[in-house]
Amino acid sequence: QISQNWEKYGHACEQMKEWQSAAGAYLRANKGEKAALCYEKAEDWFNAEECWRKMWKWDKVALICEYQQKWAEAGKAWLLVNEVERAGTCYEKVQDWEKAEDCWRKVSNWQKLAIVCENQGKWEETAQLWQYLEKWDKAAMACIKMEDLETAVKYYEKGGYFQEAEECRQKMGN
Repeated sequence: QISQNWEKYGHACEQMKEWQSAAGAYLRANKGEKAALCYEKAEDWFNAEECWRKMWKWDKVALICEYQQKWAEAGKAWLLVNEVERAGTCYEKVQDWEKAEDCWRKVSNWQKLAIVCENQGKWEETAQLWQYLEKWDKAAMACIKMEDLETAVKYYEKGGYFQEAEECRQKMGN
């Protein structure tokens, strides 16, 4: 009976757009989802996130974390609902390159993986990925980072970057 009264009160508060009061009433009535939605309408992200966490609604937790720019937390939550690409994007935003790398490997997104490997200074793998993607200028740049000018020349030539290839040859001659 008491929980029904709180639910009625919550509904009345919603009608008046008193979102915080409505959320509190719904919590007392054990209506977590309604409370979370009211907290969202009030843009009370902290309490909305807490409600969604208690209900294990990880997709909702992830979205709320994104609103708060809590990217690492959002990434974790996205992984819990197997949204690997969304998790990867979140991890990139906080420059957690290792976790982003894991995500891009899982979904076979080679371009994103190449960028993440670049950011970690993994030049050999970066060069291989760009070669696979036929991004010859980027593959050549990775080779230059490894001081492998000979391979860089080959990649530049393969991509039609003849001026860059010639500049590399000149560096090799010095």
